[in-house]
Amino acid sequence: MQRAYTLWDELSQQCEERLFHQVGLLEVGRPDGIVIPRVVTSVQQHGLVVDQLTAEQINSRFPAFRAPPDLVDVFEREAGYLKAERCVLAHVTMAKRHGAKFRTGEIVIGWQAQRRDVTVTTDRANYTSAKLVVAAGAWANQFLQDLQIPLRILAKHLHWYVSDHAGIRAEEGAPRFSTSYQKTTSMDSLRSTTAD
Repeated sequence: MQRAYTLWDELSQQCEERLFHQVGLLEVGRPDGIVIPRVVTSVQQHGLVVDQLTAEQINSRFPAFRAPPDLVDVFEREAGYLKAERCVLAHVTMAKRHGAKFRTGEIVIGWQAQRRDVTVTTDRANYTSAKLVVAAGAWANQFLQDLQIPLRILAKHLHWYVSDHAGIRAEEGAPRFSTSYQKTTSMDSLRSTTAD
């Protein structure tokens, strides 16, 4: 995990663009719920430094947030957010600088592994390389079916909310936050501006 922060800093320097914004992450939920116990386990496995807070401490430390009394929080100071589209472009830029060639606007029809190389067939041409990386997203099952790898594609819903409340903006010192709380009446009391 710590290595990831270092690598994002290196990529930012190479591209001369800030990609990672270290604003902290406030993860709120029930102490016996789904998220908080898993976060605590992950923190221990990766040696992360976090603050574990009660709802009262959340409300005191981050006045713009109002957490119900039955919730707890794990606050990771070193966490933040990445500008995803800019990160993809930065990786493409760096790959091109190191000799990678990109073919866009082509439809991949299939691929075939030979003894020493792999050939990818598109609607425009055939490409042969020593190695193949498949990043097909929801189409991965279709492209990898010959390997008989049991892949289960899951949709993950992310919701970004915009707020005019100045106290919860990153530029005002507020962290990003996530919650898994089930009661919508209490969830409504947590506010966030996570849209960039």
